[in-house]
Parts: sequence; structure tokens; C-alpha cells
Amino acid sequence: MKINKNRYNQIIIEVEDQIDLDIEDVAWATQTVMKLQEIGIELIVDLEKGYINMTPNALKYLSTHKIHDSISALAIVLKSLPNRILANSFVKNNRFQYPARVFETRPEAETWLLN
Repeated sequence: MKINKNRYNQIIIEVEDQIDLDIEDVAWATQTVMKLQEIGIELIVDLEKGYINMTPNALKYLSTHKIHDSISALAIVLKSLPNRILANSFVKNNRFQYPARVFETRPEAETWLLN
């Protein structure tokens, strides 16, 4: 998993393989994102080449983390149609406090975040 900023100052979490995340991994990722930018985070989670599994404790930690107060928009990138359908359901059911959408490509996600 890589975390960096793109040319639009958007933060990208890129996953290139199947990874299993526990609470320590999620804590590292949230801390890394918060170090890059404290407020107004436009976040892209790029799963085009990978997949994430999270332990129940990691999911609970992430769902209650203060990072949600800092995110202004979330874009999730998934190539697979079945995964996009599942992700769309996840986005709709979670009722984020910020705009969130699922895309097939990173350029689509970047453009949406710019608008």
C-alpha cells in the first residue's frame, strides 16, 4: 500500500495487491494521511490493481477515527464491475458526512474531485 499526493494535491491510497489490514495498519494509514494534510482532504482509494480485507477491529477503528472530520470528499477506484456494485452499496449505506463516489478509473475520480 502506497500513500502520496498527486499533482492536484489529492491524497491517493494505492493498493497493488491483496492485503489484509489489521488495526495497526489502519492506524498507520490514517496517521500518514493526516500528516500529509490535516483538513479538506480529497481522498482517492485506488483499488484498481488490488483488494483490501480488514479485521473487525480495524473496521471499527476506521469507522470511529477523527479522519472523517478532515475528509472533504472520497473517491474509490475499482476496475471490476461486481466490486463497483458492492462498493456503491457500501457508499450508499454508510451515509458519509462528505461526498463519496465509486469510479472505474483514477482520472475519472480526479476529475470529479476537482469539480
